[in-house]
Parts: sequence; structure tokens; C-alpha cells
Amino acid sequence: MREELKQEILKELNKGSHILLRGQHGVGKTHLVNELLQENDRASQIWLYFPQPKPPKAILLEILKMVLEDGEANEKWKSYKRGSIPQLAQYIAKELNRKEFSMIIILDDFHTITTTSATAFRLLIEGTKKVKLLCVANDEYVDKLYKKPEMKRLVWELKTIEMEPFTEEEAKKFIEEESSRLGLSLNKQMKERILKNCNRNALCIKSQLEALKKGEELRENEHGAIQDKPINLFPILVILAFSLVAFKYISRGTGDKELYSFGSFISMMLYFAFRSLVVYPVRND
Repeated sequence: MREELKQEILKELNKGSHILLRGQHGVGKTHLVNELLQENDRASQIWLYFPQPKPPKAILLEILKMVLEDGEANEKWKSYKRGSIPQLAQYIAKELNRKEFSMIIILDDFHTITTTSATAFRLLIEGTKKVKLLCVANDEYVDKLYKKPEMKRLVWELKTIEMEPFTEEEAKKFIEEESSRLGLSLNKQMKERILKNCNRNALCIKSQLEALKKGEELRENEHGAIQDKPINLFPILVILAFSLVAFKYISRGTGDKELYSFGSFISMMLYFAFRSLVVYPVRND
């Protein structure tokens, strides 16, 4: 399935399409595009990977270094470097159109792109057919890209390809490959435990194997991906409410008996609020 997906991406890039690879947290999107880079980077087609699509000027300067012969030593570098972001995009397009090679630009975490970056990359691909974008985004956030006009103008240029989670067989194969890469020798029980913990999540599998490499214990039910977890604010609100009441009593003046009773009550509320906020580590015996 992953090999088929890689072939589909390559086919679309060779047809001249710009790609938006989207999928759930931790399904292995970054791993897959880095495999594509390692397998396909060559003199006639240069692949560049950027972990984020920003800051745009820094990314454009890195691309320009690859385009200019001798990079920063080139006589045009200093004058080009002083240009604005739109000018840099135009310089790259002009220089690249004279070259024999093309470029694939991988932009990971594409859902974090800014309007300035979107404008820069749109100008770049409008200026030359020798640059193809391979953008990687999380399903949870990618739809917001269609809300701003400048974002839309870029996103509409991208062909969407959906990446599904690992099948069980693919997850087992990935565990074998990663454990071999890290020099780990795992027994069958440990492999099954990782498979169960991660629910076929590529990022989780990778992080658990790296933890084993460091001599750390496995975390149960990690499921690998970074998730946006809601914070329970109720205990904090309770503390604030009782603090306000306490200040009111103190400002009015109270007797010792009332203060002792109220203090005991506040202590109990703080204790239960603290217990609800603190997460105790789970032992993996």
C-alpha cells in the first residue's frame, strides 16, 4: 500500500502536479516523503525537505543556494539576498528556468503556512514549471487553509492525496525495518506489545523503538501522535471562585471561628482540585 502511494505521488509529480499529502496524526507522512527524497534525489531532479513552510525568506534563500552555481560564492548572491520575498521567488524562477535540472520542494506541517509564505510559493510556481511542491498536512487542520483568499490561491493548485494508516502487515514490517535500523533485536512478545500500544500508528512505533534504544520503558497506549488535548478548567475556576469569596470575608472582617471553618473548607477544595489536575505516571511492571 505504501509503495503504491509513493508511486502515485511520483506519477503526479512527473505529470506536473503539485501535491497535498494529507492524513491523520502519526500515520507516517513525514517518513514516507523522506523515503521519496532518499530514493529519488539526483542531479537532474533535486529534492529539498523543509520541516515547516516558514519563514519564507529563509526557505527561498536555501532554494536559491541550490539553484545558483557555487551557491553563496556566486556573484549574484549578495544582490539577490537583499531582495524582498516576492523578488526572491522571481529570481529563483528566472535562474531555474536556465538550468537543466528541476526541483521538488517538500513542505512539511503545511497546515501551519502563513499568508506571506503562501504568496511566496505561489509566485515561485507561477514563475517556473521546474519547481513542484509536495506539501504535507494533518487532516485535523488542513481545511482551515481554504478560509483565506491568499491561501486558497495556492491550495487550489495542489492535487490532494489521502494517506491512510498502516495495515497490520505494514505496521509489522515497519517495526522490523525500524528496529533493524536502530540495531535492536526484539522478541515476538515485544513486537506484539508495540503493535498493540501503537494501534498501527507509525509515529508511535518510531517513538517507542527509540525509547527502547535509549533504555527507557515503553509507555502503554501512547498512539504516537501529538494531539490537542482539552484542559479541564473547572478546578481552576473553583479555586478562583473561592478565592474571591475568601477575600470578601477578609475585607469585611470575621471572627476566628468563622475563619477557621472557612479555611478548612478551602483546604479541602484545594486538595480535590489539585488531585483532579495532577496526572500520576503509570508504571509498566
